[in-house]
Amino acid sequence: MREITITHLFKFPVEIVYKTYFEKYADGRDPNIKSIDVLERHIDQNGVETVKRRAVLENIVPWYLQFFIPGHCIMEEVVVRDVKERMFSTHTYNVTWADTAAMVERTTYTRHADNPQWTDMKQSGTLECKKCPDFAGGTVEAIVAKFLTHGAYKASVFHGGDFVLLSKMADIR
Repeated sequence: MREITITHLFKFPVEIVYKTYFEKYADGRDPNIKSIDVLERHIDQNGVETVKRRAVLENIVPWYLQFFIPGHCIMEEVVVRDVKERMFSTHTYNVTWADTAAMVERTTYTRHADNPQWTDMKQSGTLECKKCPDFAGGTVEAIVAKFLTHGAYKASVFHGGDFVLLSKMADIR
């Protein structure tokens, strides 16, 4: 199993980061996202909101692995938001190929301790090949980990262009 962890500081309040998180794929900027549907949404007696979504993505595996893992990918995520605590967390996992490989990502967004108008993000992701011989599974995990690390690094620099969207939303408030 491989694990990747990144942290990032958004110089925007949690509320704007949350709104951006839910709108970042709605504008068609990511051609890999084919559809996103809300499966469940509820708010408990304490005001904590839980949203479960399902996304259909183009095959997001590197081209050299697509021979082994063809087709689109279905991912699900559960987002839990606590307005009173000014935080939210996400848990994303693959549905497609889950019996072969498990990809899991957990992210927390919390208000920054020193500046409540900023948001701390901590994200960890794991990949585990289940039905591969140890050598092959380890090799695939290493290749995909390198691919994901590169993506995580790019995301931590500007978080995939969300900086521009966050700036526009900050101007709106």
